[in-house]
Amino acid sequence: SSQEKLGTAKQFEAVNKASAFLVHDIKTIIAQLSLLVKNAPKHKSNPEFIDDMIRTTSHTVEKMDHLLHQIRNPTQQISTENLDLGKLLIDIYQGYKKSTPSPSLETIEDTYWINADKEQLKSAIGHIVQNALDATPKDGEVSIATKQAQGNIFIFIQDSGSGMSEDYINNQLFKPFESTKGLTGMGIGVYQSREYLRKLGGAISVTSQINIGTCFTLKIPINPSNLKMQDK
Repeated sequence: SSQEKLGTAKQFEAVNKASAFLVHDIKTIIAQLSLLVKNAPKHKSNPEFIDDMIRTTSHTVEKMDHLLHQIRNPTQQISTENLDLGKLLIDIYQGYKKSTPSPSLETIEDTYWINADKEQLKSAIGHIVQNALDATPKDGEVSIATKQAQGNIFIFIQDSGSGMSEDYINNQLFKPFESTKGLTGMGIGVYQSREYLRKLGGAISVTSQINIGTCFTLKIPINPSNLKMQDK
C-alpha cells in the first residue's frame, strides 16, 4: 500500500541521515589521525609531538567509543555532565593547533560550568572550527573567543576565509539533506552543531561577507548554580 511505501521511505530517510552523520564523524577522526601520520616522520623525536600524539589518539578512542555507543543505542539519550567550558575549549584547540592556519584561542579567565555531553559538545564546536579552517587560506586567520552575557556564554569562531552569501546562509547552510551535495559538504556538521546546541537551550548564528570572512556565534546556557557561585 502507499501507506507502507511511505513508512519504508521514512525509515530509509532516517537510516540515510544517521549514516550521513556517521560518515561525517568518521571523516573528522580520519582527518585528525592523518595529520598525525603526516607529521610523524618529521617530529617523531620531539617529546612535545609524542605528547600530542598520545592526546589525539586518546581523544580519538573516546570519540569512537561514543560513536559505537550511539550506533548500538540510537534512541538512548546521552547523559549530560557539568563541564568546565574553558578546559573544553583548550581541549578542542589542542586538536586543531597543528592545522594551517593554526587557530588562536583567547583563554577564559573565569570558570564557566555548563551542562552537556562532553563528546557531543566537543563535536559541535569542533565542526565549526573545522569549517573555519577549511574556508581559510594557509596565511589566513581563525580565532576562537568568548564572552559571558545574561546567563549565557557566547563563543565566537571567526575566520578570514572565503565567506558565504546571505542567500547561501538563509537557504542552504543548515539544510544538509536538501541536496546530495550537502551530504559531502559542510552542511552536515553545521546542522549537527545547531541541533545539539538547541537541545542544550542554546543557538548558533552566523554573519559572513564574501572574500572577507565569517563569524559563527555559539550561545550556550551557563549552569544556573554556576551563576549563583559567581555572584557571591
